Amino acid sequence: MVQVAERTCPCGRTLLAFEGGVLARLDDMKKIRGVIVYPRRVEELVRPHSGVDEFQIVFRRHAGLDDVLVRIDPSPSLSRAECLGLTARLADDLRTGLGIRVTVEVGEPGSLPRWDHKARRVKDERTEVPF
Repeated sequence: MVQVAERTCPCGRTLLAFEGGVLARLDDMKKIRGVIVYPRRVEELVRPHSGVDEFQIVFRRHAGLDDVLVRIDPSPSLSRAECLGLTARLADDLRTGLGIRVTVEVGEPGSLPRWDHKARRVKDERTEVPF
């Protein structure tokens, strides 16, 4: 997704100009209960929280409705009480930032995979075919 410039370029160019580069990929866009959710936006909301070593976004169908689950891999230094506080703060920030309720699940430290190259943090279980 890009934003097209509506002004004339100082160099006189008449081709389309894209302002701000690529804003998002349409194939990354997910629709959850009528709300458009971009995984990149979820990452922007999760990353500022210290204590989150890794995370995974799962789009799923739960009780007949589309749902978003964010699994977090907490820092080993966090206590159980700190993990509970982190979960509540993160769920609140995601709800405010995305406009939908997001389930946050805390796993054991080191339970989520680590990526050396391009991370594959998004899983859409709604499109997976069961065997």
